[in-house]
Amino acid sequence: MNKTYYPNFKILIDEIEHNKALLSSNNIVGSYYPHIFLLSVVSTFEKEIKKKFENILSNPIANLNLPGFFRLVSLNPTYSLDNLYKKFQARDDNGVIKLNAQGFYALFGGQPFQTLVSTTFQSIKQIQIKDFKSKIDQLKPLLGTDDQTDRIYLYNDEIYKRLLNLTFHNAETAFLQLKLKRNKVAHNFLTGISDSFEDIRDLYYDAVLYVVSIKEELSKFSVI
Repeated sequence: MNKTYYPNFKILIDEIEHNKALLSSNNIVGSYYPHIFLLSVVSTFEKEIKKKFENILSNPIANLNLPGFFRLVSLNPTYSLDNLYKKFQARDDNGVIKLNAQGFYALFGGQPFQTLVSTTFQSIKQIQIKDFKSKIDQLKPLLGTDDQTDRIYLYNDEIYKRLLNLTFHNAETAFLQLKLKRNKVAHNFLTGISDSFEDIRDLYYDAVLYVVSIKEELSKFSVI
């Protein structure tokens, strides 16, 4: 959620929002901003998580005991990274949405690993809340000075309020929803989703800390 984690996405959000303000509501290019942003975000998340898998396979910590993880890899080494990532279940079976990360947690010990990810998430969230609150307090006396200051204040205030209400479950669900929507766009770019750019942006805001927490915990299974 904090722009320091994915500064390029903050730039992309700003550029898209700026362009949207200039384009007419029926502009064809503008209608695909949600698709472009969605593909950018989810592809990045997937690449980074798969890199953590790769690190575990190539440089595991000593005496690593993850039978579920290595069993799945042994079944099809060629597609091991894809098969591991697919344990984040995000499917639409004839209108029945299935979003579940339990298969992923099971690869790393199940509930205890999920608890570790959740604990890391809460810790990062509290740091973020403190940081954004500090930014808001610094900017508040400057409101009305110029438009740029007001925009920065509104952004920080929006993220701060989202953080206060964000739960681990909601962050996990946002990540899985993004994965599902990316799959739909990958199969049909033109009509795969009907979400607005703001819909995708808000899911991204909610999912970021979940992804960061996942990566942090996965890093503990490798020496790099």
